Amino acid sequence: MTAWVAPTQATKSNDRTRFVLGSHRIDPVEHKNTCAPDNNLSHGQTAKLVLGRWQAFDDILEPGETSLHHTLLEHGSGRNASAGDRVGICIRHLPRRIHAVGGPPVPAKVVRGGRHANLVLEDPPDVDLAPKPAARHTRLLDPMVA
Repeated sequence: MTAWVAPTQATKSNDRTRFVLGSHRIDPVEHKNTCAPDNNLSHGQTAKLVLGRWQAFDDILEPGETSLHHTLLEHGSGRNASAGDRVGICIRHLPRRIHAVGGPPVPAKVVRGGRHANLVLEDPPDVDLAPKPAARHTRLLDPMVA
């Protein structure tokens, strides 16, 4: 499950996230890695999905609201052409049996239960914005945005 927390508004004017309803029930959708400079995703992922065949849902959120959706539900947003910011925090909740397959090591934080899978577990910082954990987190994410 993915939780999308909105610290700022997500509206039609700042190109909110749109969900493709029911897309989590189909076979895994092929994606193209565009690495486009205007795409903020790690590899510029774009789904190869004919959108006209699916109903879309606009995820309009006020600051502090959260949207929950299936991790495999196709979703995306375009360029924010408004004068305001559009900020979101993505939190993924996965069962311990999930394993990363291919690609760089995946950083994770266990919030319940024991150590499982092949994820690189992050330690909590001793204080807010501690430099050592922040540097380690950056090192773990660097291969994903290369």
